[in-house]
Amino acid sequence: MRFSFDAASRQTLAADCQLHLSYLPAQAWCWTCSASVEIERHDAGCPHCGSHALQVESGSHLQVKQIEVE
Repeated sequence: MRFSFDAASRQTLAADCQLHLSYLPAQAWCWTCSASVEIERHDAGCPHCGSHALQVESGSHLQVKQIEVE
């Protein structure tokens, strides 16, 4: 996201704009140990059993909360 913003805003009115991002861990369901877990990366394994048989339940979306223009 940060690289894309920098590339897309270069040589435009947004060239000197700042991008502030905050990340929330995604929630996933582990099919192996039947636990609901937090994951920080798409390729992460279950923190309980190490399995990669995870179904992402939330956290795969991007939401713009505020745009400030001066």
